[in-house]
Amino acid sequence: MQCPGCGSPRVYLDHQKRKLICHQCGNEISYSRATAGSAASGIVKYRWDNASAYFKAGKFELAYKFARETLDLAMDYVPAKYIIAFYEEYIIKRAGVLKQFFSSLENVPLEYDEVVWLEQLFTAFPYKLIEFEVEAIKLIAMNLQEEDERKELCEFIDSVCPFWIMKRPSQDFLDSRLKEIYAELAARCSIPKTCFALLDAINKNPDSPYYRNEFELRIKNQYFYDNFCKPVGDIITGMADPELKRRFMEQYERIIRNYRKDTGIKDVVRIQ
Repeated sequence: MQCPGCGSPRVYLDHQKRKLICHQCGNEISYSRATAGSAASGIVKYRWDNASAYFKAGKFELAYKFARETLDLAMDYVPAKYIIAFYEEYIIKRAGVLKQFFSSLENVPLEYDEVVWLEQLFTAFPYKLIEFEVEAIKLIAMNLQEEDERKELCEFIDSVCPFWIMKRPSQDFLDSRLKEIYAELAARCSIPKTCFALLDAINKNPDSPYYRNEFELRIKNQYFYDNFCKPVGDIITGMADPELKRRFMEQYERIIRNYRKDTGIKDVVRIQ
C-alpha cells in the first residue's frame, strides 16, 4: 500500500478509524476495501454486485451463489457473510446461523464500505431481522462512531427501528437492554423517527389500553405505564437536539396526561 498523495510506502492503517495515515507527508484519507484493492478488484466486484443485486430483488438462491463466490476471493467480506447467514437461516432453515453471524462480529471493526452494504442489506428485508434488532443496531453503531458519521447512523436507525417498533406484538421488546441502546442513540443523534414511533406505540402497541379498548384493567394498565410509557419518557428526555426534545416532551406529557386520566392511574409504581 502507498500514500495516494506522495506515493510513499511509509503508511499506517488505522482499522478502528478506517484511515490510511502517511508518515511521509502526514496525509490522512478514509480507508475502505476499495483503497486496498481487495474487494474492488474486477472479478470480486462483479460477483459482489451480482450477490447484492439478487439479494435485494429477493432472488436468494442466486444471491447465495454469488456471495459464496465472493468469499472464495475475499474470505472475510462481511456483507457476503450476511447473505450466506440470511440464506441458511431463512431459506434452508438452519436455526442459529444469524445469531452466530452477529456474535462473530462483536469486536470486529468493519471497513466503511462493509458498513454501507450491511445497512442496505438490513433495510432490504427488515422484517426478517426483528428478533435481531439489538444485534443489528449495535453492529452498525459500533462502526459509525465518528462525529461526522452521526447523520448516517441516525438515518439508518430511523429507517428500520420505527418499522420494528410498529410490528411488535407486545410491550416486552422494550427491555432494559434495548431501552439503554435507544437512550444512547437519542443522546447521540436524537433519532426523531424512532422516538416518534415509540410515542405512537403508547397508543398502538397491542398491550396498550387504547389498542385493547380496556381501560378498567388497572393492574395491566399500571404495568404498561411503568414498563413502557415511563421508559419512553426516559429516552425522549435524553434527545440531543434541544428543539426536538422540547417538542417531543410536550407531546409525551400530553399523551401521559390523557393516559392517566383515561385509565385512572394516579401514582407511579415502578415495577423492577
